[in-house]
Amino acid sequence: MCPTPSGEDHSRPEIWTLLRPCNEILQAVAEGIAVTDVEEALVYVNDKMAAMLGYGAEEIVGQQVESFLDEENRRVLQEENTKRQLGQSSTYRLVWTCSDGRQLPTRVSGTPLLDREGKCCGTLAVVTDISEQERLEATLEKERQVLRDIADAALHSDTVSELCNHVLDALMGVLSYRYGVMRLPTVEGQALRLVAVQSHTLHEVRLTPPMVPLGADDPAVVAYLSGKAVIVHDTNTADTDPRVGRWCQQLSKRSVIAWPVAGAEGRGIGVIVFANDLPVAISKEEERFISNIVEMIAAALERTEMGEHLRDSEERYRALAEQSPQGIVIYDREKVVYANPAAARTLALSVEETMRLSVKELTAFVHPDDRREVARKFGRVLDGWAPRAAMECRATAADGSVRWLELFGSSIEYAGRRVVQVLIVDVTEMRVLEEAHRATTRRLRSLFSVIPDPIFALDSEGRVVTMNRQALAQHRLEDAGPTLHRPFTEFVVPEDRERYVADMRRVLETGRPLRAEYRMLRRDGTDYYAEVNMAVTAGEPGGSEGVVVVVRDMTQRREMEQRVQEARDRALLYLDILCHDVRNHLQVMVGCTGLLREAKDDSERSHLLDLLDNAFGRVAGLIEKVDMTEKLQEAEMHPVRLVAELWECIRIVRREFPDTEVIYEGRTDEGTICGDEFVRALLLGILRNAIVHNTVRHDRRVWVTLDKDRGGYVLRVADNGPGIPDKRKTMLFDSSRRFGGVGLHLVKQIVDKYNGTIQVRDRVHGDPTQGAEFVLWLPVAPADRRCVREV
Repeated sequence: MCPTPSGEDHSRPEIWTLLRPCNEILQAVAEGIAVTDVEEALVYVNDKMAAMLGYGAEEIVGQQVESFLDEENRRVLQEENTKRQLGQSSTYRLVWTCSDGRQLPTRVSGTPLLDREGKCCGTLAVVTDISEQERLEATLEKERQVLRDIADAALHSDTVSELCNHVLDALMGVLSYRYGVMRLPTVEGQALRLVAVQSHTLHEVRLTPPMVPLGADDPAVVAYLSGKAVIVHDTNTADTDPRVGRWCQQLSKRSVIAWPVAGAEGRGIGVIVFANDLPVAISKEEERFISNIVEMIAAALERTEMGEHLRDSEERYRALAEQSPQGIVIYDREKVVYANPAAARTLALSVEETMRLSVKELTAFVHPDDRREVARKFGRVLDGWAPRAAMECRATAADGSVRWLELFGSSIEYAGRRVVQVLIVDVTEMRVLEEAHRATTRRLRSLFSVIPDPIFALDSEGRVVTMNRQALAQHRLEDAGPTLHRPFTEFVVPEDRERYVADMRRVLETGRPLRAEYRMLRRDGTDYYAEVNMAVTAGEPGGSEGVVVVVRDMTQRREMEQRVQEARDRALLYLDILCHDVRNHLQVMVGCTGLLREAKDDSERSHLLDLLDNAFGRVAGLIEKVDMTEKLQEAEMHPVRLVAELWECIRIVRREFPDTEVIYEGRTDEGTICGDEFVRALLLGILRNAIVHNTVRHDRRVWVTLDKDRGGYVLRVADNGPGIPDKRKTMLFDSSRRFGGVGLHLVKQIVDKYNGTIQVRDRVHGDPTQGAEFVLWLPVAPADRRCVREV
């Protein structure tokens, strides 16, 4: 604490009169406070100022300020003291020499103290420690220089080795490491080859030779294989990886950094290793800096290895820089000190005209409504109160055109003084496009309401953004609220969701529209077949792309296609029957008729008449089955008791074929399915087929079982006949070949109508000669007793 005004201090009563009411306030502020008289002798310092210089307050008061300054800073103080005598305030940089010899850079804001007559009787100085700020600025400038060096090396290095040596040299200066190496994988990827070595020591760097395989302890191997950086500040610490510790001990190193270099998609393309004889600690900021540098290195290495000519890259880079749409303006408190061509074009001036602008003239280009805010924000940057500023404003160019600009300002050192650098981005066109986008969106929304098909708008994640009224009606929704921001997959049946997601990703990736068919779900749980058209649509400004989905109900079209296909199949069946079955029977009839004319006795005539009668019966049976096929599609579906119908059919075939043993092994008394009047034709067709085609003369048997399984009923009909070869099984129900005859063709049609399945296999697994087994599955009738045929 400085002494109170008494005794020897009577020579400066004016200063003490000014300070006495403020003493407690001056002690409470966070900055250093120093008060001097007109001869620059220290009259008062607060505790903060004394601590900054490393003295006690009583050691400082009474001394000349010059005693804490070197020759250069004394000159600065003398110039600033002259301004005080004129009653002027100023802010300037002053470097103090502390008690331990350390140089302390500060920013001093000096204000003259005036006596009652208005004369300057001393100076009140607010002293701010800017050592950390300058350290950070120096570090940033060093890092910027490294970035420039690496970018320059990437443009001008003709070989990977040359590039890597430039990178190592630049990084080692920032990180204070003595030597470093860079390794890249061999062509085969089986080893890491040495491509660059840098040393800031006089002795030769001791490294593993380029072609000698590295051991598992080498940090390069550890980092490359794990894909994670290995950082050891001091190998003497307990947490050091034992493997890395052994490597460092062999090379007499105390600190090491091994940083993997990853290319596209995380592919390892190399590793950088730094080492030092003494411990070196790097901060988290330096780690982030290394990470950013490594990304640049990776890009440069990939371009070099791909054979790009770096001189061509330099020309392209320079051409892009000259044509950049972003303007740059640098100004101090008085005028513009730099402007690039893009900035001049934005203002509709030449570069020379822009460079002659004062700050007031430059600000005049800003729209009056935005001018005050621009001056406030960027003035804070120039005064050092804010490191950067950004805003969007309107500007009127010299040719009278109004533009929308985005301004990004930051404080930089330029030509030895603090200035503001402003990056200017002309977003006028973007503003126009945004307005056009909004107008287009409004038109699209109006189209949503008039297009008859359901339409959904999705974001890039496949979530519902909006839908039209037709979509609400189609899916039986009262409003869109419950479905907004929910995945569109909820409208797709689970079986088709994976295919839909893959299709939507393909649309987003390629940008090409896509048409597909899925089964869709309504709110009430019912489903339907739909044709879905997807196309990419731009999102809101600044947002990601989305997808517009148009859904068209395909139920009626599928029913029509089904009917057309069934009609085509029936026509082909009728043609086949006429050309094959009926023709064969007609040939038998014609042959028998001719033989009847020549028959010599009654027994021969009776035999021929039996043959004719049998042929007529077969033709009549064919006609009956064809007629049944035609009527099948029109028959109305309704619940049918399967067990009762099965028992009745078993009784019928037992009467028709008394020489065949029909064994029933039912395991359920239930059995209600969705069927029609042709259920009995289905069951009789399977039973008769098993008996008629069983050529066993004695002990002919048919086994019938009925079980409940998988939400339906499984009917198995097996026989002990000669069986069906495997090749013929696959074609038995092929309607185009009709190897199973008209009867099995009719059976297949009935099963399809009932939404069931039928297949044939060996009664004894693996032995087709031991008889065949037909397996029929039919679904249980729904609880509401409504039977609907699926399309």
